[in-house]
Amino acid sequence: METEDRLSSLERFTKESIDKLLMKDEDLEQRLLTLIRKEKLDDHALRVEALKSLFSSTISQSKAYANVIFGLGYASFFAAWTGLRATVPKWSATVSILCVAGSMLLFVSFEIVQMWTVNRYHRKVGELLWRKGIFPDLDTLEKVRFEYAMRVFRIWTFLFYPTVFFAFAGGGVFVSGLVMSIA
Repeated sequence: METEDRLSSLERFTKESIDKLLMKDEDLEQRLLTLIRKEKLDDHALRVEALKSLFSSTISQSKAYANVIFGLGYASFFAAWTGLRATVPKWSATVSILCVAGSMLLFVSFEIVQMWTVNRYHRKVGELLWRKGIFPDLDTLEKVRFEYAMRVFRIWTFLFYPTVFFAFAGGGVFVSGLVMSIA
C-alpha cells in the first residue's frame, strides 16, 4: 500500500512537471507573437530578438526537464534500493549505491558550480553598475552573461556523461544483483 502511494505521488509529480514545461511552450509562443507585432523592429532585429527568446527559453526548459529526470531517477533508485537491498548480494548493494552516490556527487557539484558562476556574474554586473558608475549597454551585459553561460555549459558537457554513466552503472549492478538473487 505504501509503495503504491509513493508511485502515485511520483506519477502526479511527473505529470505536473511535464504540464508546467508544456505551459512554458505556450508562453514562448506568446512572447514570439508579441515580438513579431512590434512595429518598430526591423526584420533583422526581429529575428535576433526571436532567436534570443527562443534560445533562452529552450535552455531554461531543457535544464528544468533534465533536473526533473535526474531527480526522478535518483528517487526511484533509492526507493528500490531501500526496499530491496536485503534481497540482493551485499557486493551488489554496495557497488550500486557507490555508483549512484558518485553520480549524485557529480550532479550536485555541477549545480553548485553553476550557482557560483551565476552569482559571480551578478556580482560583476553589480560592481559595474553601482560601484564604478559604469552603465554598459544591454548588448555588453548580454555578451558577459553569454560568456558565463558558455563556461557553465562546457563544465556540464564534461560532467554529464560520467554522471549518466555512474547512474546507469549503479542501476545495472543493482538490477543484476537482484536477478542473481532471484535465480
